Amino acid sequence: MRTPFTLMLFSLAFLLSGIPLSALLPGNPGHQANPQITVAGIPAAPEACAAEQMLNGGPALAWATYYGGLDGDFGRAIAADSMGNVYLAGDTESEDIMNTGGHQNTYGGGDRDVFLVKSDASGARLWSTYYGGTGWDYGYSLAIDQEGNLYLAGTTNSSGNIASGGHQNTHGGSNDAFLVKFDAAGVRQWATYYGGSGSDSGTGVAVDKQGNVYLAGHTQSTAGIASGGHQNTHGGTNDAFLAKFNASGTRLWATYYGGFGFEENSSVATDGEGNVFLSGRAEGFGNIASGGHQNNFGGGTFDAFLAKFNAAGVRQWATFYGGSRDDLGFSVATDGSGNVYLAGITGSENNIAAAGHQMSYGGVGDAFLAKFNAAGARQWGTYYGGTSGEQSGQVAVDAEGNVYLAGTTVSTDNIAFGGFQDALRGSTDLFLARFDSAGARQWGTYYGAVPDDQALAVAAGPSGDIYVSGYTESFSNFATGGFQNTYGGGAWDAFLVKVEGGAISGSPALTPLAPQINTYPNPVKDVLQVVVANPSLSACTLQLHSVEGRLLREQEIPAPGSEWTAELGMQGLSAGIYVLTVRSAAGSAGRKVIKE
Repeated sequence: MRTPFTLMLFSLAFLLSGIPLSALLPGNPGHQANPQITVAGIPAAPEACAAEQMLNGGPALAWATYYGGLDGDFGRAIAADSMGNVYLAGDTESEDIMNTGGHQNTYGGGDRDVFLVKSDASGARLWSTYYGGTGWDYGYSLAIDQEGNLYLAGTTNSSGNIASGGHQNTHGGSNDAFLVKFDAAGVRQWATYYGGSGSDSGTGVAVDKQGNVYLAGHTQSTAGIASGGHQNTHGGTNDAFLAKFNASGTRLWATYYGGFGFEENSSVATDGEGNVFLSGRAEGFGNIASGGHQNNFGGGTFDAFLAKFNAAGVRQWATFYGGSRDDLGFSVATDGSGNVYLAGITGSENNIAAAGHQMSYGGVGDAFLAKFNAAGARQWGTYYGGTSGEQSGQVAVDAEGNVYLAGTTVSTDNIAFGGFQDALRGSTDLFLARFDSAGARQWGTYYGAVPDDQALAVAAGPSGDIYVSGYTESFSNFATGGFQNTYGGGAWDAFLVKVEGGAISGSPALTPLAPQINTYPNPVKDVLQVVVANPSLSACTLQLHSVEGRLLREQEIPAPGSEWTAELGMQGLSAGIYVLTVRSAAGSAGRKVIKE
């Protein structure tokens, strides 16, 4: 049965925006771009090119597995360790799974239990466990420290079988957040409730290089939450919270985060300097943004938010991220250079994209991805979506600085490029896209079958592999080469998909070239002047690419001599960023072109 819990992330943006799910119907309108190239004032016939650039090595499906039994099962969190093992967590109503070599081999009772499973790089299960009591228990987030210990965060209303040797061993009331630490063999080290007498939820966990662990979530409790942090008083209604513990489970500090409106955390991440980032959604009633990219509420009911704290819990900066409609921050990740990435979903046609892959709103609801530097200045931002709707934007960054965006889509357009599934198969499929650090898409792919598949988490492994989890009701043509290739039998099964990332040429890397290339005006509205000077330049090729690697025009120019000028018509192209490239036997040179 599709309860509000199971469809929460799928439908939240549309419910908040007043858009019914029945509006999510497939569509595929096209766009014709028809620039003209003129060399030395002589028109040259443009050569249309609708095919994508060839890949050196795009993504490949390594394996995919169901994880589920006779009732509903939902995958919500992933973490990969340095040895190539991968952990999947979520929640289950099934009493016939998760009973091999783990902490709790028997279903705890109640509506649902958390599950946690460890697999090796080939997808073989190593151990698994339930985690729960006689109430309901949800698993939302995972993190691994440098010693290989695993932290699991979630939400529970069970009064027993949760806490042991932790900060708070007694259930606070209503529902509480929880945090539990396991070693690599699945042995519990300690566990704690986190909550007061109101409703409290744990939605994110992260670790730093010193072995400290951060629990994030949201709360309606006015006591039992904050201590020695940025905001020690509950703002009102529902606040986000952030709590720091050492490796032994001792709380070091904790803070509310919110004003007198409604704030909700969804994700937390740390960087290499010990800073911690909190993301979520917020109403525009104060106490949110300060010294960041966007200090004013954009509009609608909610904006996404992103806040940075240092290791002592002192806020460094914070920003709204949103436009005139609803915008929800779902996920945050950092790279090795101190940059931070925010992902989520948006209904806004403004304040989202800048110098990114997709500058225009696709329609209904899009995923979004934005990059900020350590000081909170936005580097670029992009929509990701087609005409029919995307949900649950999740972000991960690998060791090479590649950025991955995953989610769920109903759209038949603007999703796939150089992937292993180039068409929507069900009414909803998951999507996965890779970007370089400059925001250029390297590839994008669907994955799914009939009827429905929902993505809720993404993680990057140590060797360029990417993992996506969620839940599916696709009975066939989904799992392959994994631990469980047969659907478990309930309304939904959890799943885990492993993708090998590959490499792409896309718009091929530029090499040193003797000619000097100049363009003007840039930004350009109608006609771009391209001037190339080189005393020894022989025959060359002028190319225009979209930022995702689509070759829009290609013109051969035979032996132009020491200098030549070309006019590139930009009429008919959408506003955004393009890549102009001049190639010869000696090498290549290029310029970024901005179309107004």
